Amino acid sequence: MATHHFSPTTFHNTFAAHQRVLTLAPGDVVETFAVDAAGRDAANEQIATRGNPMTGPFSIEGAKVGDAISVKIVALTPNRDSGWSSMRLAANTLDPEFVADLDWSGNDRVSWRIDADSGAVTLLEELPGLPSYSLPLAPMIGCIGVAPHGGQAISTATSGPHGGNMDYRGITVGATLYFPVFVEGALLHLGDGHAVQGAGEMAGTGVETSVGVTFEVGLLKGSEAERVNWPRGEDERFIFTLGNARPLDQATQHATTEMVRWLMQRHGLTFEGASVILGQAVEYEIGNMFDPAYTVVCKVPKAVLPKRIDSWSTVITASPERIYQALLDRDAVQAWLPPTDMTGELFEFDPREGGRYRLRLTYKSPERASAGKSGAGFDDASGRFVELVPGIRVVEAVEFASSEAAFGGTMTKTTSLTPVEGGTRVTIVMENVPSGIDPDDHRKGIESTLANLAEYLE
Repeated sequence: MATHHFSPTTFHNTFAAHQRVLTLAPGDVVETFAVDAAGRDAANEQIATRGNPMTGPFSIEGAKVGDAISVKIVALTPNRDSGWSSMRLAANTLDPEFVADLDWSGNDRVSWRIDADSGAVTLLEELPGLPSYSLPLAPMIGCIGVAPHGGQAISTATSGPHGGNMDYRGITVGATLYFPVFVEGALLHLGDGHAVQGAGEMAGTGVETSVGVTFEVGLLKGSEAERVNWPRGEDERFIFTLGNARPLDQATQHATTEMVRWLMQRHGLTFEGASVILGQAVEYEIGNMFDPAYTVVCKVPKAVLPKRIDSWSTVITASPERIYQALLDRDAVQAWLPPTDMTGELFEFDPREGGRYRLRLTYKSPERASAGKSGAGFDDASGRFVELVPGIRVVEAVEFASSEAAFGGTMTKTTSLTPVEGGTRVTIVMENVPSGIDPDDHRKGIESTLANLAEYLE
């Protein structure tokens, strides 16, 4: 994993297969900047053509058509002390008869002062009834996505399955976005920083400004990636999907369908189960209702999602005491724990209640070099022994080291040993499994580990 400091000199007003500016490995971090929607930089100088000029594109190593990439917003700050916005709502957000009675002449733009230190965005013009009007600073990225399919070049004014000008104020620090890959390398573009913006971008702008942005990229391969059809995301509180289309009900349908797919795939729910959650707990937000394609965001609080439990069982021809010893012996664990397609290394191992361990599992195949929860081709995990009952049970709390929210949280792993005819039934139950772990991959990995344990003991 590397950190790249990138200063753009060229910008693009379309999402397309433009010449890449950097090639990034999964897990790499980029520190860069984006000009404002009018092409002005940190010095308020015009350095790009107006109309949401994008920084990038960034190529993600190993990303193939049918994969998906993740983008985590690590840091985001306005890099100048001024911004601008419209002072009128867009006409299409209002009733036509009301619009007809308004005076639309004269200047429509107002200026704002941005104070990153105090966290305030203050209106510089005094409008009637709004003396010294100020809002809390809430920076966001208005425009982000990948090169679209079919060799298209799509304007940064609009959006689609590739992402684009979605203007969702939830695209901010701490959010992780997921995009389908339509061209080799994905070709990530981003820009259109706002110091603050209301839901829906109903005035046609936020407080437009240039920003410094730090982001981290990841890569999803295989069946998990193939399931991403429209942009997805998550933060500390929500998982969310974004549908981009006109009319507004079609955008809602895209966002809702993608959320149903996600719940069925990640949580093993039926359509009816996903429907119960959405029917009673979903929240919707309008990303924008100004651009050529509207954006609707379908949000589900993580607090209402079912806790995922995965379990496996097999019979091993060894006594519970021998198996228990193999679960707590450092050399034994290092021998049987890694699945057949991985190697393992223990950096710390303290087998007592309250004791901790750290390990790394690394993919053997060069084809999986771009996979990994923690970096390119490897998974780092830490654990704590919660309960040790000799010959009966081992309970562990396990966490993956990953910047992706989908792999966050603490799993509880319980390995139970039950004497049966011909040996011992070994049952592994994983509770609170992170949503980013593909169920099929998880099953294959644990089944391989159990087979290794059996071979080691038998």
